Amino acid sequence: MTSTLPNQYPIGAFVLQPFTQQLWKEKLLDIHFFPKELELVVQHVDYAQLHSAYRPGGWTIHTLVHHLADSHLHAYTRCKFALLEPGKHIPAYDENAWVTTADVVQEPINYALTLLHAVHHKWHAMLQAVTQEQIPYAFVYHEALQREASLWELVSTYSWHGKHHYQQIVNALQTL
Repeated sequence: MTSTLPNQYPIGAFVLQPFTQQLWKEKLLDIHFFPKELELVVQHVDYAQLHSAYRPGGWTIHTLVHHLADSHLHAYTRCKFALLEPGKHIPAYDENAWVTTADVVQEPINYALTLLHAVHHKWHAMLQAVTQEQIPYAFVYHEALQREASLWELVSTYSWHGKHHYQQIVNALQTL
């Protein structure tokens, strides 16, 4: 274990829990509230803090916020495919390449936050309408994982993903 592991995974690695209706409700609340929680933690961050890495060799807080918008847009789309086109192959994307484009490097985080609010609102509305019977059977072939992933796994993963990066940002701000 390296010394950067607690900074890299401050809430621990993702572990898929067995589906329960209670956990589903909790994950939907995570999806619903995440953009506001993130916005609150970064709203008073200054330029130097925003452009500081959360760990040695890690992305900056600015990059993390943009990454969250891109990643969660993909997650919303993956969930929609799982519901509407089960079994569909979902291409992987190179997250390290995606954070090098002008919309990330040159644009302020408020655009990413606005996108997160919109995507999470639509995502939450879509997921609220999912029946319990659909949850274990809606799936996609996740190219990055090289296997099928259920709607439950996708929602659980991105619930964790948001909390994971949120905590990295909180930890970084406490040390800057």
